Amino acid sequence: MKPIQWFSPMLALCLLFVFCATKDSRNIDVTEGWRFAPDPDNIGLQRGWHLIDFDDTAWAEIRGGTRWEDQGFVAVDGYAWYRKTLHIPANMRAERIWLNLGGLNDCGIVYCNGKQVGEFGDQTRLSVAASPIAADLTDGIRWGHENVIAIRVFDWGDSGGLQRVPCSITTDLDALAVQSMLCFVPGFDGRPSLVGLEVGPMGVGEGNPLRFSLTIKNQKPLVQETVSGLTHEGRPAGVARFDHAGKPGDVILVKAEILHGDGSAGMRFEQTYTYPEPPKWQGKYRHLKVLNNFVTELLSIARVDSQCRRYSFLNPRNGWIFLRVAGAKAAVAHLDARESSLIWRKHPDTGALEAMQQLDAGEHSVRIDGAQGAHFEIRAVPEIAFCYWPTYSTVKPLPPRDWTFGEVHIFPNVNVLLTHDDMTEDFFEQWRAEGRKWISNAGLPGLHDDTAPTADFVYEKWAANPCVSRPGYSGMIVDEFLSNPPDYYAAWSAALDRFYHIPAFNGQVFYAWIGDNFSHKPAVQFMRQLYDLGGRFAWEKYLHEEPTEDMALMRAYFALKPIEEWNRLIPGIKERITICLGAFTLPTCSININPGTNYLPFMDSQYHILATDPMFFGLLGAFEYSAHYMDDDVLRYALKLYRHYCIDGKRTPFADFPYELAHIRNPDFAEGLAGWQVEAAETGSVAPGGLRGLGRLQARWASLGTGDQCAVMVRSSAVPNKISQIIRNLQPGRLYTMKYIVADLGNLYAEKAVGLYPTIQEAEVVEQGSFREVKPSAFAATYEDEVAVKLEGMAYTTYCQLAFRPKSTTAELSFSDWKNGAPAGPVGQRIGFNFVEIQPFYE
Repeated sequence: MKPIQWFSPMLALCLLFVFCATKDSRNIDVTEGWRFAPDPDNIGLQRGWHLIDFDDTAWAEIRGGTRWEDQGFVAVDGYAWYRKTLHIPANMRAERIWLNLGGLNDCGIVYCNGKQVGEFGDQTRLSVAASPIAADLTDGIRWGHENVIAIRVFDWGDSGGLQRVPCSITTDLDALAVQSMLCFVPGFDGRPSLVGLEVGPMGVGEGNPLRFSLTIKNQKPLVQETVSGLTHEGRPAGVARFDHAGKPGDVILVKAEILHGDGSAGMRFEQTYTYPEPPKWQGKYRHLKVLNNFVTELLSIARVDSQCRRYSFLNPRNGWIFLRVAGAKAAVAHLDARESSLIWRKHPDTGALEAMQQLDAGEHSVRIDGAQGAHFEIRAVPEIAFCYWPTYSTVKPLPPRDWTFGEVHIFPNVNVLLTHDDMTEDFFEQWRAEGRKWISNAGLPGLHDDTAPTADFVYEKWAANPCVSRPGYSGMIVDEFLSNPPDYYAAWSAALDRFYHIPAFNGQVFYAWIGDNFSHKPAVQFMRQLYDLGGRFAWEKYLHEEPTEDMALMRAYFALKPIEEWNRLIPGIKERITICLGAFTLPTCSININPGTNYLPFMDSQYHILATDPMFFGLLGAFEYSAHYMDDDVLRYALKLYRHYCIDGKRTPFADFPYELAHIRNPDFAEGLAGWQVEAAETGSVAPGGLRGLGRLQARWASLGTGDQCAVMVRSSAVPNKISQIIRNLQPGRLYTMKYIVADLGNLYAEKAVGLYPTIQEAEVVEQGSFREVKPSAFAATYEDEVAVKLEGMAYTTYCQLAFRPKSTTAELSFSDWKNGAPAGPVGQRIGFNFVEIQPFYE
């Protein structure tokens, strides 16, 4: 499972772009003839390696578009320089001229005739190795003369340099791959339209003024000016919100301009978008009422008029239907000519009788008895899976997710249970009797091995799965198909063909968990094979938060938009794809990475996009990965989202929770100790600090530097260290949680809770929701090259939560390394803590 980058679909398309030099006078190919020198001691700038009169004749010659490791510089990491001298003809003069590169591995500064003209990426967090960039040379260029382009590159390790094409100088704006950095998110059903621009590829940093406009046909443009901020990865970008949703057929012209300091327009971008028609079924199904992309009304009887009644209805596709009787205590329903009646599940809140069944497309009938006067309805609904049952929490002190919990929260809202085959036989058969399905989990043999597996080995592993040996399963889901080499896919493909011929698997479905590997030919070939066999796909979209709500919505939209690319590659695959969203918010694997934002409304926005944007009409289904890693409120919220969007067919957001939490300032200590009151036991015993890779060790998914900063206390024997802040904007009596993560920075390998304790004044502590637990670093977080010291064993952090009900709108929060008047751990222990997340708890 891979971290997802903001605008990643566009970046992926940019990387497919190959620049071809032509006779066009607007373009100069500069792939060949660079001078190159490593700079291990970082002395190049001081010695003027960027200046026009520096003599580089003793330097090696190297080409762009290829790693320097492939050209004899295998051991070079860190700083290195490229220089190129070339003539820019006077007849090429234009308003702007750019150096157009496919990427810098990992970051760099561009100089034109000694003048710095652009800085791209940074040395700790933001790599532009796979990002096209455009350095504006205009202010430094000498038209009709020799010019020197110098680039100081910093490589984090492994591959380095100008490793991708294009490498060109151009005056043609359309030749720049960065044109695709302009992004438009259309608004539907109350969701605002957004226009975004990633400006980092143009060498523009945080705080730069930007102007956005949105024009509908011949109307007056809607204009907004803003400044660029930083995405989670540290990419400078700007987003403007327009409270506008277009009508079908509206042609929207979207523009963005990077402004100069005096307000004049610099680089310009534009694109058009045509609002589509609302989705509808075709042919004999065209009269059916589409409630949202997931749900279609097939039958709605406001009041059943007799004790025994038969109704006919049309089902537009092979898939799930949902039946509900509201207002009858006991009703009996038979579908078509089936002898057995439906087994109802009573909804725990409304008391309505509900059932879900798989049904082929076409004409059907239902006989309903004992429902006179009741409201009866049938809907086509998506496949809604729960991952996994039985379930538990990776944080042991949390309440159990037992049978009672499932009856209230899980089972009414799903029709498929993913399992590791550890359920009871009684429940296995009961779920099947209700018409709902079991899918068995399976691994992908050889996925992480150094060499490809054999087809026999893969087949034998799959053939031993419970879906083959235990009758009653409906399929197997395999985790996970990524961008492995062709010989791996050759083995998986051969095994798949054999597996589909196992008699015990007849009538079942093979599901493949897939990532964004639609540009990987072996993966696409395998997907086509599985599609032809009738298989299905769980497309992983694990999205973390952004600093602002608009950036988060932009991330979600463009992470999901490649559904169009999948459907282009394999026509019809959309109807076989279930979107697997990420809601893992607990160690040892958490996508809730920002304590200043609330992950719940971000989850809501992802479902709202899927339910309302017409490009997602016809999806097979949706579900969340994975219940084991979900907070209690996140789990219950996810199940409410299933009900809201995938059963009730709503087109409005489920809840109106603020995305940005406004309770404390600087909750992750990214600004040092700003906003916190410090009472240090000794000089320097409370200070800002950090450790590279700490966020990953805390299990923050794709942290990229988030969580590496922290507050540091050194415990004293004399008096306690204390740090405090006023919590604001509270609702008295409402349940809140305050989380934080603490580590012994001097001994990450100690599997022992670290003694740092919070106090909240003017609040009632709720013990049932409060806990402290030592957690190991995760498979998603332990990367030796990302931490300051090489790990020689498992690292540990202490994950803590305090549940409380405030008595007023404010409360004082304090942390101390003493407890009950004595040191709460070894004197001299160096304690690092962060992720102080305070947010309302969804009850």
